[in-house]
Amino acid sequence: MISSGCKIGERHGTDLQNPPRFAKAPAMTAHKEGDPTTLNRLYGRAKGKKLRTHQQHLVDHLLPQISVPLDGAVAAEVLFGYDRPLHFEIGFGGGEHMAYRANMLPDHGFIGCEPFETGVAQALSHVENYEGLGPLGNIRLHMGDALEVLTRIPDDSLSFVYLLHPDPWPKARHAKRRMMNDGPVDLIAAKLKPGGEFRLALTMQSICAMR
Repeated sequence: MISSGCKIGERHGTDLQNPPRFAKAPAMTAHKEGDPTTLNRLYGRAKGKKLRTHQQHLVDHLLPQISVPLDGAVAAEVLFGYDRPLHFEIGFGGGEHMAYRANMLPDHGFIGCEPFETGVAQALSHVENYEGLGPLGNIRLHMGDALEVLTRIPDDSLSFVYLLHPDPWPKARHAKRRMMNDGPVDLIAAKLKPGGEFRLALTMQSICAMR
């Protein structure tokens, strides 16, 4: 109960007729600047369930033999010993598409990048023995960020770049994580040879999610 003669708010030094004004907080926005070329980090899982024994063996022993070097220019002569058409796949999943194309075009070189360890292990099984036909010697892998490798490829070097079903990052606040942003697309364009192909695959659901 409030004692007689005491106005509401007096005990707290507040004048309810003239309440204090507070500075407005800055408006929240989901459309922040940046894209994968400037964020310099990966999102999503890098590891899943524990690998099976043979998968772990492939990661420990085969992957170091066919990994893209960590430093220097990434060129056909460095990776394969002589010049040849180069294909670059961003996020190859389990490597099915990459292995299919590599088997179809044995005189071409393929560079695949995938951060998810389980996917890399699956791709290594294709490299070791593709559908019982023997090993694929024209594939080089990078377990990590594709942009780390792409930036080291000389301009006008790639015949094909593949970006098949990338994560659409449908929430507006995650838009800067999408590979289909100006930064990555401009980089891909710079690395393609004149007449080279950028093959992008999206589902209708992904297209709608990115609008």
